[in-house]
Amino acid sequence: MRVSRAALALSAVLLSCAARDDAPAPRPQGWHVADGAIRDPDGRTVILRGANLSSAHKKKPYLSDFGPADYARLQREWGLGAVRFLVSWAGIEPERGVYDEAYLDAIGERLDWARDAGLLVVLDMHQDLFGEGFGGDGAPRWTCDASRYAAFVPATPWFLGYLDPNVIACFDRLWTDPELRAHFVDAWRRLAARFAGRANVIGFDILNEPHWGSMSIIGFEEERLAPFYVDVIKAVREQAPRWLVVAEPSASRNLGYPSTLPKLPFEGVVYAPHAYDSDAESGKGFSPERREAITRKLREMRDEATAQGAALLIGEYGGVADDPGIT
Repeated sequence: MRVSRAALALSAVLLSCAARDDAPAPRPQGWHVADGAIRDPDGRTVILRGANLSSAHKKKPYLSDFGPADYARLQREWGLGAVRFLVSWAGIEPERGVYDEAYLDAIGERLDWARDAGLLVVLDMHQDLFGEGFGGDGAPRWTCDASRYAAFVPATPWFLGYLDPNVIACFDRLWTDPELRAHFVDAWRRLAARFAGRANVIGFDILNEPHWGSMSIIGFEEERLAPFYVDVIKAVREQAPRWLVVAEPSASRNLGYPSTLPKLPFEGVVYAPHAYDSDAESGKGFSPERREAITRKLREMRDEATAQGAALLIGEYGGVADDPGIT
């Protein structure tokens, strides 16, 4: 593993996402949001139809074994034009202050394959169950106390592990520890500095399905998530001002709770909830009787995007392919 070490400058934690005197300057014209839609540099409306790439990115070496031909198939055979490319904080910074340059090189190679295949890319800092210490993915082990991992009891299905007090405690630390937040911000800063010049990389999904920890769902997005997002966005936009901000609501949105994520004080914001149907996700497949419930959920998400002055992108949806009615 080729690594580099760098001193981490700890910046002050932004306590409010309200407008400030040092509001960001207007972005250079490029990919942008206007009238509730994603627009290309020529102002044309773009509907991103793509796939997540991929579950194999969740485990070491945090990349799939797909090659250039596989990327080309996504466009040629599936008719897709974009990918949500999963990246791992554990892959970027496997040890505190130690950055894996070889991993970043490998990401760059795959971004080239996506470019050659005609695919647009949104980089997604992924997490499931906080991180590796709980058998999930995302945060490296050093980000939380080892005793938390030792006390964790795996659950079935896996996502019930979010109820474990040890997982909850680690999320609390992510939201409240300025030093840990600075490490996360720096991981994004490095990605942005490395790949800002890639024309096919058009946006960054700050964090997959952020969990509220021990805080009440009510107020989490306003008091903790939005300030966290602001810190990341400012760092990324210093390096990659043309990238779209792809901001997910709290994972509580997956449970049916409306999002109260406030409007972020930046241009080019895309609101990106996940739209899983409860029956499909639980293995029951999809019944046409669920159509209206799904349609209603999508309307609610559209209204939430409108309230934020953002475009809408559904980052994940679906079910198990072999279940009835899914394909």
